[in-house]
Amino acid sequence: MALTGVPALVAGAKCPESPPDQLDPDQEAACQAGAAGVQRGMTAPDTMAHEERLAHLIRAIDDLSDIVARQEREIAVLTRRVEMLMQREGEREAGGGALPLGDERPPHW
Repeated sequence: MALTGVPALVAGAKCPESPPDQLDPDQEAACQAGAAGVQRGMTAPDTMAHEERLAHLIRAIDDLSDIVARQEREIAVLTRRVEMLMQREGEREAGGGALPLGDERPPHW
């Protein structure tokens, strides 16, 4: 993913000769980014390496976003199930339910 105008500027193209106040914001940002790249000695392969890494990072973020969305749906389903089970248990206790307890002996003993 490249910024508009930046690769051309880094590759050696010049900014328009217009005064900075007559450039639109995108042109001005591209000129400043290009000038900074030239001053730091960035070359086209450096820029391409950064763009490639940025593309990989964007893909990783998209993948992680999908995983988080899936987990959010699973958590919602599980939360509904727990609420349903809690409601059932509450109704069972309120009904005076005779639940067999694990520590009682069976009647035939």
